[in-house]
Amino acid sequence: MQLKKILFLLLPVVLLFTSAQAEGNLRIHIGDEIAEHIINEIIRIDFDLDESTLIVHKENESTPYIIEQIIKIDFDLGVSVEELEKVSTLLKGFQLLSNYPNPFNPSTTINYKIGESGLVEIKIFDVNGRLTNTLLSENKTPGEYSVEWSGDDLKGNDVAAGMYFYTLSLNGVNEARKMLLVK
Repeated sequence: MQLKKILFLLLPVVLLFTSAQAEGNLRIHIGDEIAEHIINEIIRIDFDLDESTLIVHKENESTPYIIEQIIKIDFDLGVSVEELEKVSTLLKGFQLLSNYPNPFNPSTTINYKIGESGLVEIKIFDVNGRLTNTLLSENKTPGEYSVEWSGDDLKGNDVAAGMYFYTLSLNGVNEARKMLLVK
């Protein structure tokens, strides 16, 4: 099964649960047919990857859908940019924000949000992919955090001006952004 197809199906499901108080219908498009479910009646949605099915569970009913037959999943709710950012955080479990200032000299602040507890690591890499510094490697609880990098390497020596990448890893899932150190 294609990962793209699973991710395609997963986004509306996460949107559904971030809008738990929402009124509206979840629509699953299968060929020319549309199966509608009232959002407030849905208890949970599961994926059975062995059977290649998506299962919508209600109080007294479970309805399976063959993933390969699903063309689209949508619902009749308005979704704001803020809700989409929340979805991104929920899908990955975190959100890595832009560092500030960028470009910077002598230091920059890296902000991030995590939605689940776990081992958080923030590392700096040079343009050749070599580890320059590890700013953080510790367990964190959900929340918003920041860490500062003052342009130094693992030994505390100043690094050369240029492009660097900072990565955030939470429980093995990574995201990277670039920044520019000027001298």
